[in-house]
Amino acid sequence: MQHRSASAPEQRARFASWWPVAALLLAAGLTWWLRAPLHQMPLERDEGAYAVIAERWLAGDTLYRELFDHKPPLVYAVFAVAAVIPGDPVLAIRVVATLYLLVTAAVLLVLGQRLYGPLAAVAAVVAMLAYGSSWRFQGLTFNTEAVMALPATVACLLVVQALQQDRVWPLFWASCYVGLAVLAKPVALLLLAPLLLAPLLARWPRVRAGAGAGVGLAGVLLLPGLCALLLALQGAWGAAYEALILYNRLYAAESLAQGWALAKLWPIWAPMLTLGLPALLGFCVAPLARPAAGAGAAARWWAAHLTVGLWGLALLATALFSLRPYPHYYLAAVPLLSLLAGAGIAALARLLAAATRRPWLAPGVALLASMALVAPVVVELMPLRRLAPATQISTLYAWDGAQFFAPASAVAAYVRERVPPDEPIFVWAAEPQIYALAARWPVARFVYDYPVDRLPGARDELLETLRRTPPPLIVTYAAVRPIGVHPFFEEYGYSLQATIGGYDIFER
Repeated sequence: MQHRSASAPEQRARFASWWPVAALLLAAGLTWWLRAPLHQMPLERDEGAYAVIAERWLAGDTLYRELFDHKPPLVYAVFAVAAVIPGDPVLAIRVVATLYLLVTAAVLLVLGQRLYGPLAAVAAVVAMLAYGSSWRFQGLTFNTEAVMALPATVACLLVVQALQQDRVWPLFWASCYVGLAVLAKPVALLLLAPLLLAPLLARWPRVRAGAGAGVGLAGVLLLPGLCALLLALQGAWGAAYEALILYNRLYAAESLAQGWALAKLWPIWAPMLTLGLPALLGFCVAPLARPAAGAGAAARWWAAHLTVGLWGLALLATALFSLRPYPHYYLAAVPLLSLLAGAGIAALARLLAAATRRPWLAPGVALLASMALVAPVVVELMPLRRLAPATQISTLYAWDGAQFFAPASAVAAYVRERVPPDEPIFVWAAEPQIYALAARWPVARFVYDYPVDRLPGARDELLETLRRTPPPLIVTYAAVRPIGVHPFFEEYGYSLQATIGGYDIFER
């Protein structure tokens, strides 16, 4: 029996189908190698809150009613994956964070291939994996913006699919993923703008555009609506309103009162330009290398391209509307900015290859440009990899890292020695990672002290809980006595037993 050998076009088609996947696997391996020495880095306070709430949620506690936090539920669901992994909780969270980043990269690869071609897709993945790990944007820690990035990227992919196929229903699924992004961070509602504009950019007929807007709104409301119904059935709707609406409103007002201004964001914008300017360039030059197509296909491509640009702007806006100059707020925009930067790299590489009549130049030029783009991130991470975990977190977070995040494990070890597993403790500070590391639960629903200082009546509620069930051990910041500590400590016989790092430990 004779076997027909593949023709040259067939061989090129096979190569084009598998080499981006091979490139993704290679980039994933290099990312793992780059981040693995940082997988033991201590938790910061936000991660500590998500970790302990996820653990207590799995143990049967009700969100918001018994565990106060002002974030929607998706972040706790993701941290619950890490909570079920046996062994070191810090390692589990860091590994899940890296895997989550890699899944987001895989989605970005599909999106890039669909719109800009495999060369752009691979360049985008390389940029995204690097800048998603950049310590300048706190990419090595796992916060709500990193969680939001995955559903936001999937939603963009589905919108592009809807535009390319002239179909309405992918917009419904896209809007469901926008709803999922909202369950990571409410400002993801800003993605509704490019979602609803997409049919108009594609110049769909009025009926189809109206249907797209309708299913878009329905999908965005679906998952948050189901979560609200579940909370109501659990009797936690009032507590959820207090945490997600009232507290966030107070937090926003406080942010504005502190003089929020665009100028304050410059320390974050300045390093972000390393990726932002290539993204802007890519948005402008990508159309120059667009494959020739008929009028209909060209119109669909332009609609998708403009939607991707608006999607990236909406994700940047989520950082601005968060009203605080925290670097991790920009992580959600990294995939889309990387996509546009990759599209620009591929377009310029193909244009250079065409101008010189050397097609083989395009991959090499794209590789060199991608390496130049990610070099600053690699340079900043290499010294960090060689440091001890405590020094890593101190380098990233300065005083907070050295005084609070790094010593939290020693405080947790002290707690485990002195408090039986079936007894609660209380950390009268903003460091909930101690609960997660010590595998002890908080005696009150407040896992950190911010709401105690902001919510009306929260301090009285806390003191009533402490008097009703005084825990055997209470942790405060060193030499800091929160309002309400006295005369409570004297009444119940608490005395200072140890000082570890930036913490004082009191026992009855």
